[in-house]
Amino acid sequence: MWRVYIEGGKPGQTLQTLNSSVKFVCVPNSCALTWSKAKLPNKW
Repeated sequence: MWRVYIEGGKPGQTLQTLNSSVKFVCVPNSCALTWSKAKLPNKW
């Protein structure tokens, strides 16, 4: 599973990609995108 820290995003928010669902996961200081079954997108 990849985890990419980004700015913005809401806890539990889900995005759709070509290969899998992407979900925002928030930790105390930032939010992250986590997903599986997909390679790391070049744009991220």
